[in-house]
Amino acid sequence: MQTKWGKTAISNGYYIIGGNEKGYKNKKLHRLIWEEVNGPIPKGYFIHHKDENRMNNDIENLEIMSHAEP
Repeated sequence: MQTKWGKTAISNGYYIIGGNEKGYKNKKLHRLIWEEVNGPIPKGYFIHHKDENRMNNDIENLEIMSHAEP
């Protein structure tokens, strides 16, 4: 799949952006989408897929969570 960040591959069920001229190397697509809408992801946090479907990267399906949360 082609995105504005580059072509994707699938790794462990996630869309991954491969290396390109913009410097994205093996960056998870859902993280790029989150950061575009909400800004940088703070250290100690991750982006969770609410419906557990790693391929569903709609912004409404993404939420930020702390690694300390259960």
